[in-house]
Amino acid sequence: MIREALEDQPPPALTGARSARVPIEAGLVAAVVLLAVVLAGWPGPWLPEIAASILALVGCARFLLRYSTVDSVPSIGVGAAVLGAASLAMPAPLLLAAWTTGSIIACAVLDRRLLMRPLAIAVFPLVAAAYLSVRELAAGAGAPPPVAIAVATAAFVLVALLVAELQARLSGDAAGAVLGRLRPRPLLLAFGLNTVLAVLLVAGASLLDALAVLPGTRFGTVVMLILFGLIVLAATSAVEHRALSRSFDGLSEAALQLPWAMARESNEQILRYAAEVVTADRFEVVDARPVGPGIVAARFRDADGVDRFLVAARGRDRAPFTERDARALRAVAHLGAETLRVRRSTSELEREAYTDELTGLPNYRAFQAALFDINASRAADSQLAVVYVDLDGFKAVNDRYGHEVGNRMLQAVARRLRGAVRPSDRPARVGGDEFVVILPDVGDAQQAEVVAGRIREQLAEPYVIGEHVVLSTVSTGVAHSAHPIGDPTLLVEQADERMYSARGRALHHGAPGDEVDVPVDPLGSRLNGAVAAVIDERRLWVAYQPVIDNVLGRVVSVEALVRGDDPVLGPLEPGLLVHEARRLGRLHALTAQVLELAFAEVSALQSLAPELRKLHVNIEVDQLLDERLRELLDRLRAEHPSIELTLELTENSLNRASLEVMNAVSDLASQGIAFALDDFGQAYSSVLAIVQYRFQVLKIDRSLLRDLQEHRSQQVVRALVLLARKLRVQAVVEGVESQSLRDQLAQLGVRYMQGYYFGRPVSAQRLRLRLERHGLDEGRASKPALDG
Repeated sequence: MIREALEDQPPPALTGARSARVPIEAGLVAAVVLLAVVLAGWPGPWLPEIAASILALVGCARFLLRYSTVDSVPSIGVGAAVLGAASLAMPAPLLLAAWTTGSIIACAVLDRRLLMRPLAIAVFPLVAAAYLSVRELAAGAGAPPPVAIAVATAAFVLVALLVAELQARLSGDAAGAVLGRLRPRPLLLAFGLNTVLAVLLVAGASLLDALAVLPGTRFGTVVMLILFGLIVLAATSAVEHRALSRSFDGLSEAALQLPWAMARESNEQILRYAAEVVTADRFEVVDARPVGPGIVAARFRDADGVDRFLVAARGRDRAPFTERDARALRAVAHLGAETLRVRRSTSELEREAYTDELTGLPNYRAFQAALFDINASRAADSQLAVVYVDLDGFKAVNDRYGHEVGNRMLQAVARRLRGAVRPSDRPARVGGDEFVVILPDVGDAQQAEVVAGRIREQLAEPYVIGEHVVLSTVSTGVAHSAHPIGDPTLLVEQADERMYSARGRALHHGAPGDEVDVPVDPLGSRLNGAVAAVIDERRLWVAYQPVIDNVLGRVVSVEALVRGDDPVLGPLEPGLLVHEARRLGRLHALTAQVLELAFAEVSALQSLAPELRKLHVNIEVDQLLDERLRELLDRLRAEHPSIELTLELTENSLNRASLEVMNAVSDLASQGIAFALDDFGQAYSSVLAIVQYRFQVLKIDRSLLRDLQEHRSQQVVRALVLLARKLRVQAVVEGVESQSLRDQLAQLGVRYMQGYYFGRPVSAQRLRLRLERHGLDEGRASKPALDG
């Protein structure tokens, strides 16, 4: 039998096309009709031989030997052996019709597309007629049966070659397209197998007939044909099963090993698994799809998003690839491409998670990881230093020139910082205007000072940003360790402390370069003592600023803000108070006093305004892991059940957040404590924080209101408010200081506002006076109509 001898399209293995979905029933109906016509002319005793011949051909359908490397890939099976065995038992015309019918059915089993190609079907009676004619001529000339069978088989093969060559010429191929690219070994094997098998089948049939099992019948031919079909079917099925098992095992192993450990520029894993699922002489990854015989290619996308091709190739003497080979290779290429895609996405996410978006420097999380890694891996005699860098007066730059100029200045600072340090040093941005540099393998403290001085010198140069020339000074603090230490964050705290001490000396004309191992200046000592005293002596007090529902004209909550006064220094700046409390190890004591005062005072104010239930308190993100805070919150909420607590976390503090912090937020939220994201928009914000931490309140920083006259800024505020509504998050805009700003925000859909226009932070006593006069009503609210 010949398959694809007259096809004018490349085989599925080379094109990747799927078999056309032509119902197999069409071929079966055609075969049955042809058989019925034949039987109408030759009724009666030939039905067993006809059926046996057809069954034998169907059983042998998948045994094919491809004898050429042309695109049409002609092939020969062992159908000629069936002709040889049946020719002794059936009239030639009847055998020709039966053999053609069986070949059509076999084609329907193999490739349904052939049923729609009349020329491909017409080749079957041609080769069968050639076989039977030559066989009859040889027998008439007195040739022995084996010789007659051999000569007829040769005619069968020769006609198949000529028809394939003719079809190639008709399709536009050059002369010798098939004959010039023959594969001699498969061709000789096809000739030999058909000849030997036909001789064996004839001998077996003669032997069975001689046994006279069923006298007067051609029992031997029928049995031999059926056995032959079953044996060939079993053999080809076993070979295919072994090949499928190999491919399945290879693909299973490849899938189980996902994600593969693939280097960016290496395709070794793809090539390795391709060799396990497809048999080939050569595998490679190339940039362009190759074209030619004995090649199958599968496209995939590499780590850079560029299309590449996984190629398998076989030599001229090897069988061409099948569609099964092509599918297996595509599967390996797909697994490799997905591995590269996932690794690329993972790398991008890791890079985003550990990179400051504005400056491109490592962020606080990356800085911490690097600090611990460097400290843990350094030798016993290796010295380590940390330089803490802070831009003096950066808030004034933002206030004077705007946040766009401030952001561009920070980017310039990052570029200068990279240029000021050694190649081995590790700079990072850890806060709004705060930077840290790790100095590994530093020679000594003096060398660390040299690096710090170079940083101060380069960062103090004027910044030309657009039309503005911005001047800034820098404070640095250096901490040095001659040997590995258990907790390297102590170096950071020490460097931070020395940086603040240096800033204090600079304000009093001290030398900025004397940060290492120097006594604390009097101003620094006085400030430290004042903060410690105001906390230890419980002299803190709380100021309250209302959050307004501008639609209802009501106070919906109050924010508790820490305050402290010193008899000499006067009011202590809240940010400095919190910073020094953290540095002095008194942050929990400060937070505890604020919470206790706020719960007690707001609870007392509820006698005037029972609906005043929501209390906002600011805390540092790492305090959420302090068991003392958890116990305090449990006690206060039990003592004051009418108060609904919201803990505010600043956007910048989330840089120090960890998985434990996220779990703590979820745990406290499940107990009824709400969370607010404060100062959103002050730095380069990520909406991911709203989703990741599931905040109930989003407090939009006043920095987004600076250019609210511009359409772009308006759309940003409008989008944030809309996003908050979709996420069922309360959006509060901070910094509302005028009636015009209130009205503009109301037009943008802002409902909740906070700022000096509605009320400055006041003590509990002054808040009580307000509640006595106005209750929770807010006369300055515009009370616009709700949308929709």
